[in-house]
Amino acid sequence: MIYAPRETQIKRVIERDQLNQDEVIQRINSQLPIDEKLNLSTWIIKNSSSLKFLQSEVERVSIEIREAFIN
Repeated sequence: MIYAPRETQIKRVIERDQLNQDEVIQRINSQLPIDEKLNLSTWIIKNSSSLKFLQSEVERVSIEIREAFIN
């Protein structure tokens, strides 16, 4: 699962989809709550910072997945 804080999600969706804040919040609220998604996830990638940080998170999870299936 790729995770970003709610404020970051809202900002990104507004910019990407040209929606207003109320529309974005309505969309987010219609989904499974983030805490439930996190609890159901085996691997979590944090996408709350820079592209460089995201790349390091992807690499970290990639290693974890490979190790889980190789051993």
